[in-house]
Order: sequence, then structure tokens, then C-alpha cells
Amino acid sequence: MKGAMKLLLIVLSVIIFVTGIPNKERLVLAETTEKLKEVYGDYFMIGTCADNSYFSSSSAKYRVLSEHFNAITAENMMKPESLQATEGDFTFAQADRLVKSTLSNDMTMIGHTLAWHQQSPKWMNSGVGRDEAIRNLENHIAEVISHFGDDVYSWDVVNEAFNDSVTDPSNWRGALRDTPWKKAIGSDYLEIAFKAARKANPNIKLYYNDYNMDNPSKREAAYYMAKEFLEKDIPIDGIGMQGHYNMMTSVAAVEASILRFKELGLAISITELDVTVNEARGQSKLSEKLELAQAQKYAQLFKVFKENADAIERVTFWGISDAASWRRESFPLIFNSKYEPKQAFYAVADPDKFLEENPIAKPDADAEAKTANAAYGKAEIGGDESQWKNAEEIKVNNYIMAWQGATGTAKVLWDEKNLYVLFKVTDSVLNDSSVNPHEEDSVEIFLDETNGKMPFYENDDSQYRINYKNVKTYGATGEPKTGKVVSYAAAESGGYTVQAQIPFRKIKGEKGLTIGFDLQINDANAQGMRVSIAKWNDLTDNSFQSVSGFGNLTLK
Repeated sequence: MKGAMKLLLIVLSVIIFVTGIPNKERLVLAETTEKLKEVYGDYFMIGTCADNSYFSSSSAKYRVLSEHFNAITAENMMKPESLQATEGDFTFAQADRLVKSTLSNDMTMIGHTLAWHQQSPKWMNSGVGRDEAIRNLENHIAEVISHFGDDVYSWDVVNEAFNDSVTDPSNWRGALRDTPWKKAIGSDYLEIAFKAARKANPNIKLYYNDYNMDNPSKREAAYYMAKEFLEKDIPIDGIGMQGHYNMMTSVAAVEASILRFKELGLAISITELDVTVNEARGQSKLSEKLELAQAQKYAQLFKVFKENADAIERVTFWGISDAASWRRESFPLIFNSKYEPKQAFYAVADPDKFLEENPIAKPDADAEAKTANAAYGKAEIGGDESQWKNAEEIKVNNYIMAWQGATGTAKVLWDEKNLYVLFKVTDSVLNDSSVNPHEEDSVEIFLDETNGKMPFYENDDSQYRINYKNVKTYGATGEPKTGKVVSYAAAESGGYTVQAQIPFRKIKGEKGLTIGFDLQINDANAQGMRVSIAKWNDLTDNSFQSVSGFGNLTLK
């Protein structure tokens, strides 16, 4: 009887302990035996982003944080607007608290970020001359770095400086975004920022950080920048590859970028890792099939990371659980919303074993490209949308940039001479102020009429861009020589609509014909900079010069 009573008391104690925590943060009873920071102790640091709420010792997220991670990046509270929203008024209290919690838990503190076009107050670099902008940049960097000293191990000195579309990577200055810092100072603002950071503290590591660094052209631009810095003794210690990936990310391309930066002898960090499952957007949870596929992608990535551990200093996840992720709709992380390990956790803990037990089926050569259907019919552009009622809906929701912004759907009709496209875009902020048409809020339509999937444009290929005010621009092959592009656009509550009539250049529309096809939505922010790209099939930003990644559109 005494044994039974003792067992009952133990059970009651566990119940009381667990239920004393708010439902959304109850501890997972089935604990994992693998501790990621220990598994990778001889390879690289395992980090995550966090704020002060993560260090509440009674929370589930603290349990996961303390067990698995040994590096912390400030998600928002070390960005310029958080530390110096008003000139000269530095507000360090929240960041100081995070640093103290990080260090007291034997973790490494990572600083993010000093110079960026987002989350920076306008007084720093808008409407000011070059000399004043330089003073503002240098003073901010000096004050922030000096304040934290050696308590912050490394800083992302400059963040996201390069354009997404880079035509000549060797001219890295020409590949820079037209950010407020660049407008006010010039392309040398990067050099100024890194020199100021080194002057403020010679002991810390200085990183350049950017997304889509697996894109060859963007990678090469960053490579040439870093190479020149090293040749000119401009201080730089590392390259941060953010790692906002998805199910279509090429692991081979990720590895190629790691190897390329490795040539420079710089430290490499994967700084903001997540893997979105865009097919699951709108669902309440991942299906078993999609969860396995995501885990396989994580396993492939960590297999590459382990193989290149001699160059990789840190791998940081951008969040702990799906519920806390900024990309939560796509279930991107290795713990679910209840802080339970997903299949991806076990894939990360032992990638070789996971892939051995869950081998990836070799895809069919034709299965990689998506296929959609166009219904037969002619549309009067600007007319009632019911004209497209018999056409299937195509979702344009695969993001190829870190930010997940505007999204939308499309429907397609065809006749013997033309393709007709209806776009419905969801976008709360519309802006066309950029001097670059591709950075305006707009849609793009890509055609490869012979479906040759070539790595360059031929005379049957075309790119059409229409912004939300119905301004048309054209890609490498220009306007059609025969026929006319007719378009209509209208802003509406929560977004805009585009209708377009696209003439065929080389073919005649025929039932059963399959052509190369893709769709894109460009999203500008309030400052007129493109912050998001959503596409249908090609998950690169290379569609403007290569048709090899287009999907397939069948004329039904």
C-alpha cells in the first residue's frame, strides 16, 4: 500500500508541475536524448534567435533553448531602430538584459545588425548629406560596439546589401541595392562600416550577412566584395549565409557557396536557418509525407554542414518552434508549436542515419517542374473576371527571398493567337516609387513557347512585367514584333488585380500543347524597395535571363 501511495504522489507531482505551466508552453514529457549543442560540440555552435521571454525558467521554450542551443542572436532588439530610434538617445536596457541572460547560461551572444536598410530610423540616412550620414553610421557603430564590448562575440556589420538580380557579379559595387545608406554615402558605406566596427573593438568578429547566398550570381557578388576587402586590408572575418530555405532549395547550390567562400579563408555561419513547406500553407499541421520531406531536406543540409565544419563557425536556427517563427504558416523549424521535436529534429541530430533509414527517392526528370492547365477561351481585357471561371487556379506562393510578403493566384486562358492571364494579388502596401521597375509592386509573366528549358533566352521566350498602375515593361526579348500586349490593372482593398493578353511569338495555340511558363509577384515596401518575391515554379531569381527553371503550362 505504501508503494502504491508513493507512486500516486509521484504521478500527482508530475501533473501539478506540468499543469502549472500555461497550456501553450507545457513541457514535453517525452524528452529527447540528443542535445544538439552536444551532438555538434566538436563541429560548430548551434544557435537560435531569441528575446528576453525565452529565459523564463518555467517555460517550455527555455527548456528547449537551454538543452539544445549555445549561441543566441538578438532577433530584433539590437537592430538600429531598437537601440537608437532618436538621434543620440541610446536605449540598451532590453538588449543588456538579453546579453546577461545569454552569458549566464554559458551561451555565446551574436550581434545583429549594425547597418541595414530595414528597421533603421530615417534620421540616420534619409535627407542628409554624405558627411552627416557617415558621421551617423560611424557614431552608431562605435557607441553600440563599445557598449557591449567583448560580451558580444560577433556582429553582422552590414546586412542584405546586394540586389537579388545581379548581372555582373565581378562589379560588386554595381550589384548593391540602392538603399538609403548607399544613396546618402555611396557604395563605400560598407567599407566605412567595417572599419568603424574594427576601430570600436579589435577583438570581435565582423560578418557580412545576406539571404539567397546559394544563388550563384548573388554569391559571386559577395565573394568579390569580400575578396577585395581582404586585398585592401578592410576588416572582415566572416560571411553569414542566412539560410532561409524551402523544399525546392538545391543543397548542391548551398554547398557550392560554402566552398566558394571557403576559398577566402573566412569564417562561414548559417545565420537564420529555416526550411519552409509552402505546400502546407493554410493547413493546421504538416502531413506525415510533408514532415518527412522537410526532415530529409534538413538532413541533407546538415550532412553538408558537417562535411564543411572546418569552415563553419555556427549554424543558427531562426527561432525554436513553428509557432514562434516569422514564417509560421509554412512550419519551418525542427520543433512544432508545442515544442515537441519534429522528424526534422532527428534528421538534424543524425543526418547520415536519418537518410539511411529514410532514403530520398530519385525524382522523375519531368517531375521537378510544376504543371498547370490553361482553359480554351478568349478574354476581353478589363472585362468581368467571370470570363476565367472555367480556368484552374494557380497559386503563386513560393517565396525566394527571406521576407514572405505579397502572394496571389492566377488563371490562364488561351486561343490560337494569345494567352490570357488573370492575377489576383494580396498586398497591403502598394508602391511604385523605385527607379527600377522590378522593385515596384508588380506581376511578371514568363513564356518559353517551345519549352526548350534553355539556360538563356531565345526568340520564342519572353518576360512581361505589369505593375499595379498598369505600367508595362519587358525583358530581354522586348515587346512582341507581332500582336500586342493588352493589359489592365486596378488597385483594390488589400491588393490589386491584373489582366493581360499576351500574343504568341512563334507558335499557334493548339489543344494539348505544353509550353514553358512561370509567374512572379514583386512586393515593394513603403520605402520603395523590393522586399519579397513570390513565384509559381522557378525558385531562383534568375528567370529574367534563364528559362531552364520554368514550369509547364498545358493548353487544354
